[in-house]
Amino acid sequence: MTPMTSRSWKPRSAASPPPNWEEWFNQNQSVTINAKINYLRSFGKHNVGAIVAIERNESKGDNLWARRRYFMSGAVDQLFAGSNEEKDNTGRGFDYARLNYFGRLSYNYDEKYLFDFNWRYDGSQNFPSHRRFGFFPGVSAGWVLSRENFWKNNVGSTVDYFKLRASYGQMGNDQVDPFQYLNTFNIAGGGMVFGDKLYQGIYALRIPNENITWEVSNNLDVAIEAKFFNGLIGLEAEYFRTHRYSILTTRSASVPIYTGLTLPDENIGKVENQGIDLHLTHKRTVRKFTYEVVANISHARNRIVFWDEVPNVPEWQRSTGKQIGANLYYEAIGIFRDQKAIDDYPHIGGAVPGDVIFRDVNEDGQINDLDRVRVNRSEYPTWNYGLTLGADYKGFDLTMLWQAATGSSQYIRTESGLIGNFPMKIAADRWTEDNIDASMPRPYDRDREYWVSRPNTFWLWDTDYLRLKTLEIGYSVSERLRKKAGLEELRVYISGQNLLTFDKVKIFDPESPTGSGQFYPQTRIFNAGLNVTF
Repeated sequence: MTPMTSRSWKPRSAASPPPNWEEWFNQNQSVTINAKINYLRSFGKHNVGAIVAIERNESKGDNLWARRRYFMSGAVDQLFAGSNEEKDNTGRGFDYARLNYFGRLSYNYDEKYLFDFNWRYDGSQNFPSHRRFGFFPGVSAGWVLSRENFWKNNVGSTVDYFKLRASYGQMGNDQVDPFQYLNTFNIAGGGMVFGDKLYQGIYALRIPNENITWEVSNNLDVAIEAKFFNGLIGLEAEYFRTHRYSILTTRSASVPIYTGLTLPDENIGKVENQGIDLHLTHKRTVRKFTYEVVANISHARNRIVFWDEVPNVPEWQRSTGKQIGANLYYEAIGIFRDQKAIDDYPHIGGAVPGDVIFRDVNEDGQINDLDRVRVNRSEYPTWNYGLTLGADYKGFDLTMLWQAATGSSQYIRTESGLIGNFPMKIAADRWTEDNIDASMPRPYDRDREYWVSRPNTFWLWDTDYLRLKTLEIGYSVSERLRKKAGLEELRVYISGQNLLTFDKVKIFDPESPTGSGQFYPQTRIFNAGLNVTF
């Protein structure tokens, strides 16, 4: 238990005219109990193990706050010495508990055949008593083929290590809004007067769902691990798939708006994520020259399998089957070069030369919300790459890290127009009467033009990039010279971060979390140093 009290005296000032005294009181209590039993034993080439454990977590706390004003002086630092006028107080508390049982059975024969079975039986107070516990098992197996005689006799001289492994298991998630199974209320802003008294009102926050339970994910993983030519080359290749179901989401999309109903979350959502990971290593020494290459590639893509999507939505606007974060955009197909181009194609009222053209997707002769298209991209890359290079020769050493990402996009909406300047990339080749074939539209105010305020693909830019993340070059003085100087180690180096970036965005960092440019960019850093050990 960790009680904490705080007091604050605020004398009369321009910002806080009446002197006031505030007090806070916080009390938190957290208890964790765990116990574990291990068993390990070997019978010849047979190795078995078992673990059984229990863990219980409880946390609860309370806090109070009170304030009084109009003290005659600060000599008495107690609440009672203040006035009864404009006094205030509040308080709240929290309560959280989990109970977990878990264990594992493992077996391997001569480190050649490997098998694990693990399980969890978890309980969380975020769910009602009859849906509080969930059982989540998992199994994994491995086979080290390189330990087999048939492998050694055929390919062992080339592939000196080879392992197959696979796993399948479940995981539960209880990190959701608590107490959704209860009727919850909030204090209304006003109240009602009966007689000469004011009675505070309350209102329901949501409709309860007495059947909510754990969100569940089924996880499949299949991989190989290999080493070639006495460890000269290493390879790991992995395929993974995660199927999440019982995700808490609402059915409100299929409830008519005129009903005025807001339904509770239900365990109905389904999402699938799958991808690959590749990891390649190579290290070699040729006389006094040593070099190393480490490369990795990962690909992941998710898709919504099911949620309560609005019925009869046009196929080009459906989110089911698309990735999370795939938004609706008008499809930009060019720029109106002159008035004739506007007259010849459907457009939004008020369009002038230099504006962006939106495609009439359903070919009904007008541009409206039905022409928006679900673009299956998001700000998260689907491919990530990394390359680490290292070399060492006669005391000189070099290390560099390249990283790259593809498959992501960012909606660009810079602070341009009446509230800010235009980036040069947008302004330099803008449409004018003398430059009707420009790559960019006419000058604009972002809050007034339909082709800026309405999300459209003209401003949905690819954020693929290649970056030299780190580079370090150093030199270590030879042992002979170090001994003469009485030193254990002496190394000088220079290094840098974020030195080079190749991308199409140009106007700001491709890893920007926002398309407005309102963020602190990654800095280019240069260092020089000396390491000395006596």
